[in-house]
Amino acid sequence: MPGATVSLVNKGTGLVQTAVTSGTGTYTFTNVQAGVYDVKVSNQDGRLIALFRGKSHRVGGMVAEVAA
Repeated sequence: MPGATVSLVNKGTGLVQTAVTSGTGTYTFTNVQAGVYDVKVSNQDGRLIALFRGKSHRVGGMVAEVAA
């Protein structure tokens, strides 16, 4: 989904990183510290369209745990 806002929320620190998806719907987070995260995706109107919790995701050869 182009133009969506993806928020990466560190459950331990409350730190939030955001990225906006490209025209092809891709996004990138850099310099992400180890921790447990929620991933939230909102459309251009700010409406929550996805929330990822309690799942594991493979990221660059590592497994990323999304908070339960």
